Amino acid sequence: MCRGPAEHLQVTVSTAAIVCAHDRSFPALFADRLRATAVVRELPGSHSPFLIRPRELAEVVGEVTERL
Repeated sequence: MCRGPAEHLQVTVSTAAIVCAHDRSFPALFADRLRATAVVRELPGSHSPFLIRPRELAEVVGEVTERL
């Protein structure tokens, strides 16, 4: 049986998420599932931290990218 090149590839992609504690559009269940395989950081607030907490968000993005 002939195998294609894709069968020999194993690709891993680092994943990160920044979750807002009161975000109603991103259920907590999704964040919990992400924690099993990804770097997850939580910020206070709702769906748009770039509007309310831009400095905090920038700091967390920096921290997360260093961990990846």
